[in-house]
Amino acid sequence: VCSSDLRSTPPGLAGRLLALGLAPDAEAPDLTSLAIERRPTGDPVVEVRRVSSFEEYRTAVELDWVVWQIPAQERDRRRSRAREHWRILEADGTVGHYLALVGGIPAGFARVVFTPWAAILMGGATLPGLRGRGVYTALVHARWNDAVARGTPCLTVAAGAMSAPILRRIGFRQVGGVRLFTDRL
Repeated sequence: VCSSDLRSTPPGLAGRLLALGLAPDAEAPDLTSLAIERRPTGDPVVEVRRVSSFEEYRTAVELDWVVWQIPAQERDRRRSRAREHWRILEADGTVGHYLALVGGIPAGFARVVFTPWAAILMGGATLPGLRGRGVYTALVHARWNDAVARGTPCLTVAAGAMSAPILRRIGFRQVGGVRLFTDRL
């Protein structure tokens, strides 16, 4: 169930989208689809908490915004909606957010969407000055543990150039790819 042989249809879809005026995404035109159906290798060496309050949620997503250099105006817009988003996410229970700490300092963020078949990794970020300390790997392990606890021991992800090598190193295997397009209008 964790992997699939599905491919985009109709054949030649990417070329057709380009011909219609879409352009490859400027930031991440190609992602690697990866999956794992066993515990990732290595041991988590960084503290990770599943976010359980609005305050933790806001700390986690603000860290993500810093890492991805979200403009100030967009951050303000997102802040104005954060409490409502948290209320909806908390009530639904299918989305989890995680906060990694190095020496008690927020260092990393991650999100997961739980489905009946797998847990989908939907974002992860580590502050640049704290990279190389196992933050991202610990965030993957935390999501794996929650997926197992829910009875779906499978993680899937469409990973970019920074994450894909780490995920391969801890046991994920490539199952496909994703091409992202942007409407230039």
